[in-house]
Amino acid sequence: MQRSGFTLLELLITLVISAILLLMALPNFNNLVQSSRIMAVSEELQGAISLARSTAIATNSRTILAATNNHWHEGWTLFIDTNNDGNLSEGETTVKVGEEKQRVVTDASQPMDSYISFISTGESRQKSKSSSGAFLAGHIKICPANKGGGNKLILSGGGRTRLEKLTESDCAQLQAQGLR
Repeated sequence: MQRSGFTLLELLITLVISAILLLMALPNFNNLVQSSRIMAVSEELQGAISLARSTAIATNSRTILAATNNHWHEGWTLFIDTNNDGNLSEGETTVKVGEEKQRVVTDASQPMDSYISFISTGESRQKSKSSSGAFLAGHIKICPANKGGGNKLILSGGGRTRLEKLTESDCAQLQAQGLR
């Protein structure tokens, strides 16, 4: 009578080959997860900027997207600045709050390192006591906390945003600062 099945040696060889293939695939999987995380944070922030702009137009009021502790990866708050003081005051409406992002670092040009403000026409403007303010444009770099490339979110004076890819060397200085 003939027996079917695998010998112990055949099973061990199969396990060794499977382990080698898994070890080869793991770094690529980590890169995929990291890339997806950076894209999700970039798109979330881009969506928040778009929401701030459309809220300013819809409510005919200055709307501010403020970074927590001047770092976008620590979170943000979107509010309607009815008294034009640039701060979330008692009685002002909080539209949305973004949570802290893990394993991501951000860096922005000034004054976008702390806020993005839109007036009722949908244009981005710096904070001021009047309903207008100086021209506001700039960028926010979004990179993984460890090695790897990221994205740059660019805001035009008209209030529109676009994404550009950043290489690993573009993110290296930001990662070296070790903000997160």
